[in-house]
Amino acid sequence: MTPSPKTSITRRSVAKGRLELPTFGFGGADLGGRVRAFSEAEAEETLRSAWELGVRYFDTAPWYGLGASEHRVGHLLRERARDEFVVSTKVGRVLRPDSQRPAPGSPESLWHSALPYGVAFDYSYDGIMRSYEDSLQRLGLARVDVLFVHDLDSYYHTPDSVFDIYLRQLETSGWRALTSLRDANEVGAIGFGINERGHVKRFAEMFSPDVLLVAGTYTLVDQHGLDELDYCASAGVDVVIGSPFRGGLFTDLSSRDASLGPGASADDQRISSIAAVCREFNVSSLGAALQFPLAHPSVVSVVVGVASSEEIQEDVQANEASIPASFWDHLRVAGLVSRSAPLPTSREADHA
Repeated sequence: MTPSPKTSITRRSVAKGRLELPTFGFGGADLGGRVRAFSEAEAEETLRSAWELGVRYFDTAPWYGLGASEHRVGHLLRERARDEFVVSTKVGRVLRPDSQRPAPGSPESLWHSALPYGVAFDYSYDGIMRSYEDSLQRLGLARVDVLFVHDLDSYYHTPDSVFDIYLRQLETSGWRALTSLRDANEVGAIGFGINERGHVKRFAEMFSPDVLLVAGTYTLVDQHGLDELDYCASAGVDVVIGSPFRGGLFTDLSSRDASLGPGASADDQRISSIAAVCREFNVSSLGAALQFPLAHPSVVSVVVGVASSEEIQEDVQANEASIPASFWDHLRVAGLVSRSAPLPTSREADHA
C-alpha cells in the first residue's frame, strides 16, 4: 500500500491489479450544487484543499450539476501529473444544450449550479461512447481510471418496463462499449453505481464488472446490504462505498441525545445509541462511519460528498482518527452492528 502525501491514505488494488484506488475519495456531487449554489471560487478552494490534504481520488459524473462538477474537477486535475491521481466518472446520460431552466420539481431542478444542458438517458454503445468522450472534454483529460454505469435503477426508470428497456439496451449494446474501452486500456476498470439493494448480484452475474460503487446499503447505521458485499468478496468484485454518512445523518451524531422518545425511527434510535458509544470512547462519529465499511474484504474505498473546504478537512481528519478495538467490540456486544459484519480492527490485514 502506497501512502498519499501528507496523509496516511493508502491504496488498494482494483480490477485484479489493473489499478490502485485510494481508500478515501472525494465525491463531486456537491460541486454541481446539490445542496446549494456553489460558486467557481468555492469549488476551486474546496478541491485545492482536498489536494493539499493528500486526497488523490476524485469521483464525478455528467449528472452532477449537468456537467458543472466534471468541469470543476477537471480544472484541478488537468494541472497535475496524470499518474498522481485517480478519477472516476459515469455513463448512461448524454447532455445536450438546453437554454430553458429546468421545470420546478424535475430531477434536473435539484442542481443549484447547473450548466445549460438537458439530459437524455442512453445506455447504448453510441450513447456510452458519446458520454465518455464528452466527459473527457469537460475534464480536460485524455482518459479516466474508472467508468461506472449511472442510475440504472427503478428510481429513475419507472415503470418496470422502462427499466427493462434500458437494461436490455446496456446488455445488447452499451456494455460492449465499456469492455472495449477497458480492453484498449483507455480506462482501468468498469462497473456500476448502485443505489438499490438487489442489483448487486444481478448486475455482477449479467456483466462481470470490475468494481461497483454502492451507496446507502452498507453503513455503520444499517448493514442490510451485507449479504451483497459478501457475494462480491466471493465473486472477486471490488466495491467502493458511497454515502457513508447516509445523506448527512452523521453530521450531528456526536451531539445527539440517546433518548429520542417513542416517535423516533429505528434509524434515529440506532444513530443515537452509536452516538452515545462514540462519546463514551471519545471517538469521532465521522471517523467511525468512514472507517467501518473499509473492514469488509470487498471494499477498496469510501467516497464522501464534500460541500466546502472545511468539510474536506474534517473528513480527512476523521478518516485518519485512531479508533480503539474496544470501541468496535462494544458496538458489536450492544447489537449496534451486525454480528457478521467485519470490524476495522483487522481491515489492514485483510487487504495486505
